[in-house]
Amino acid sequence: MAILNLERDYAAWLQREWLPNPQVHQFLWRVAGFCRANGASQEETFALLRQCADRHPDRRVPDDEIWRQIRSAWTDRGADQPRRPPWPPPDPNKRARALSRGVTVQSWSAVSQPPPTVHEVIQACFRETEYVCLGVSASRPVCRMREDWLRDPALGDYSYLTPNPMRGAIGLTKASWEASPEDPWAEDHWGPRTDLNVAGRRFLNVEFDQDSLDDQAAFIAAIVQAGGIPPRAITWSGSKSLHALFYVGHLSPESARHWFGLATAYGADPQLWTPSQFCRLPGGFNQETQQRQTILYWKAP
Repeated sequence: MAILNLERDYAAWLQREWLPNPQVHQFLWRVAGFCRANGASQEETFALLRQCADRHPDRRVPDDEIWRQIRSAWTDRGADQPRRPPWPPPDPNKRARALSRGVTVQSWSAVSQPPPTVHEVIQACFRETEYVCLGVSASRPVCRMREDWLRDPALGDYSYLTPNPMRGAIGLTKASWEASPEDPWAEDHWGPRTDLNVAGRRFLNVEFDQDSLDDQAAFIAAIVQAGGIPPRAITWSGSKSLHALFYVGHLSPESARHWFGLATAYGADPQLWTPSQFCRLPGGFNQETQQRQTILYWKAP
């Protein structure tokens, strides 16, 4: 596979594109489709992507995820063509208008209700009999009943939240129905934080991590004006991003998709449409920066 040798023509491109790309799955699929179009075998494509992933250990990509995207690219007749983005791309004009209104982080803090504790956030966002998925790190999700979390004195040490209720402590993964496995209890077919384990969409999280905090605050305000839904919470991650949590449980699936398209037009990360995607736990603790994830804005339900 000389044309796709990582040490030659595509080394710089692969290394440059891997880290900034928020949608690793789509990136794997695009590269796999390119490899297929250039005559590479699936095994050669896996070796290329595995080597590239190993050069960036801060973003863990398991073998089965690489193979799923390779199989998808090899069975998709249009895999060697660019995949149409499912969401509106950032609109420079809309972003410029949003920034011209002068909204800042302080603007949100000035109209906030008194910020709750982490326990009060969990109690307000989930019902007594529901499972809630949290993580100290993104790779260590745990699903427990809401009341079990509320009795946990270490709740404030958690960093991540799946903003939708879960069906149970563990659920099936995408691999369980994609691979038609002989062993239905294979380890990679089950996990606590999976889309199939989400009981229903209740919240959508909006994040912009490529802009300044004040610019992010302005984009959140523009989304509120365009979509007509106020945020439930705006949380500072303790680093470079604001996470705005919006209640969308009253919207139909079509209306929720339309609303999220308004957000991506201002530059919101489209990956956060995934119902099991982690967001920052309001009031939790950022283990990487050792900073509290401050609730800048809160509106009680």
